[in-house]
Amino acid sequence: MKITYELIQKNSSQRIRRGEALEDFVKRLSHIRLDGKKIALIENLDVCEALQVLYLYDNNIASMQGIPNLGTLTHLYLQNNQISEISGLDSLPRLQKLFLSDNRISSLAGLEGCTGLEELHVAKQKMAKGASLVLDRSSLAAVSNTLTFLDVSSNGISDPSPLEVLETIERVHIRESPIEDFGVVAAMFRGGDPSRSLWQLDMRGCPITRVRRYRDRVILGGPSLGELDNKDVSPTERKFLENFYARRQRAVGAVAQPSQVFGAPPSAGLGLEAAGQNIAEQLAPEEAIGGVPRMGPGIDQIARKRRVDDIEPAEREDVVPAPGVDRQAEATRLAAHMQLSGLDPEEVEASLKPKSRESAAAQPEPQDEFQRIVGEIEERKQFLEDMRALGKAGEHEALIKAQISDKVRELEQIDRSRTEQAVSDLAPPA
Repeated sequence: MKITYELIQKNSSQRIRRGEALEDFVKRLSHIRLDGKKIALIENLDVCEALQVLYLYDNNIASMQGIPNLGTLTHLYLQNNQISEISGLDSLPRLQKLFLSDNRISSLAGLEGCTGLEELHVAKQKMAKGASLVLDRSSLAAVSNTLTFLDVSSNGISDPSPLEVLETIERVHIRESPIEDFGVVAAMFRGGDPSRSLWQLDMRGCPITRVRRYRDRVILGGPSLGELDNKDVSPTERKFLENFYARRQRAVGAVAQPSQVFGAPPSAGLGLEAAGQNIAEQLAPEEAIGGVPRMGPGIDQIARKRRVDDIEPAEREDVVPAPGVDRQAEATRLAAHMQLSGLDPEEVEASLKPKSRESAAAQPEPQDEFQRIVGEIEERKQFLEDMRALGKAGEHEALIKAQISDKVRELEQIDRSRTEQAVSDLAPPA
């Protein structure tokens, strides 16, 4: 399908004005959507003087030639086409975002004209087996002062070190790439340069992520890193790692900067522990390893318990039992205490004696059930009055009234039972 004014007008959200020529309508459009139209050639866009965003993804475009030389274009979407090289971008000074993923591009050459480019998406290029995307240094240098985001995932890149030329880069996605060497990753951070602006790095799916302590090494080697593999790098985590490895270095008398730890090959340093050495020992000078100072006494200097036969008679002290304790009497007392449920025998004996009339008269008579319930009702009424005085009756009124109703029903039940009992007692025997 060819690009025509009619096709542009048909897929636009804008409406043509009454009496407006079709060419004039196309001239004033800022957004043109031509995605998924099976377009093979970019053409007839030179009149789009106000064009800012151009959607041409999901087509059959093989060449970028034909893109209009417009100073207004800021966003260009060309992903999922058949493009084999970056071209036709010589006069796009305002282009900020370029989407070229899922094409057939083999090199990042051709960006020299994009002096304002901020985002570049070139992931998942369809190349021959074993081929990799070439990171052209001169092309990257042309956008080094503006580019902040780069996605080159799934492109067979094993050496991302050319990305060190990017001065303002903040986010790099290089997932599913055959990266195995910590040294090439260190180059992106310029050997641990604290002024580096790179704060987000995503290498999920790379072989290097399976190396032991991979995350520790990358965090220590990238002072600017704030997110690694879609996980935040908190200040607490960074401080812990810095202190942890600093202590290990001091233990062997070696002083290694984080960049040195980060840039060490995978077989030495934090990646693998070999020959019984810890991480700090591997990074220390050979003469320091043999004289590692111990933080405490050796194992042969630790005191141990001795057997009785090994203790000399002169070392033994006479054991004097505690005075004034009759163990047999104490055992008898505890047995009686347990048998009598915690009471002393004197208390049990006193409880079994008959009570005198005076003690029996001193005990209060049990309260009548009816009077008890009446008292509870009065208590609740008084509580409700107090709450009304405090202005908080609304919080408790419904609950208190419900309780009073229950108590009244209990009084009615007691009254009914007593009435029936009285009638039964007064009835003549049958």
